[in-house]
Amino acid sequence: MGYLTKPASPRWQPGKTGTAGARLFLPLSRPGAVATDLSGWGNHGTVAGAPTWSTGPYGWQLGAFSSTAFVNLDSAVGVFASYPFYLWAVVSTAQTTWARFLSFKDSSGSLGPSLEMNRTTAGDCCYVLNGVAVRLAGAGVNDGNPHLIEGVSFGPTDHRLFIDGVQAAGAVNSLSLSPCVYGALGVLRYSGGQSTPLTGSAVACGAGAWALPDPARLAADLLSGRFSAVRPRLNKPAALY
Repeated sequence: MGYLTKPASPRWQPGKTGTAGARLFLPLSRPGAVATDLSGWGNHGTVAGAPTWSTGPYGWQLGAFSSTAFVNLDSAVGVFASYPFYLWAVVSTAQTTWARFLSFKDSSGSLGPSLEMNRTTAGDCCYVLNGVAVRLAGAGVNDGNPHLIEGVSFGPTDHRLFIDGVQAAGAVNSLSLSPCVYGALGVLRYSGGQSTPLTGSAVACGAGAWALPDPARLAADLLSGRFSAVRPRLNKPAALY
């Protein structure tokens, strides 16, 4: 399959497909010590340790995460102060052990939203909020191909997991919010350090609140490689990678 790739110096384009409510948009489009947030809210990520930059079907991506190699997203924790909100990540992995690859947590690491794989069994994909998992077992997202994983909390009793733009699971648990103080891409981060890293690569991630993107349109945009939120759509043939 051919993909268009992220530009090396992308520009944020307000109002483009799938960016409603965006407060964090990290396309990971250029290697460096800072992962630039293009949402306009200044929630830039700090690359900690030495995760590995490589090129994939969409251009640059980041991998080799560990307890000392991740992206610090502490500046974005305020996104999750009130409903509704969402978080998403495009990742590629064949991992079969527990991975918490996008997390915004309190000091204990228990409260707050996260996206996870293999929480209880291989192939288990979850959106976890305050320790309660909105789960789809055997989702097939650990097949080594790029997938968009998105968690959405429409309100305190409506939490949903979307995979590649399609709702995969939902929950009606009544969950109260607690202030988040730690955020990370590639690992779970909390006061005790970092754990359960992603084995594989992160292509991009984002989060938002108050307004919600259409999951199907977001998936169509990101998985096609258009990334139209950060540049004009390209009508030329996709480059093969």
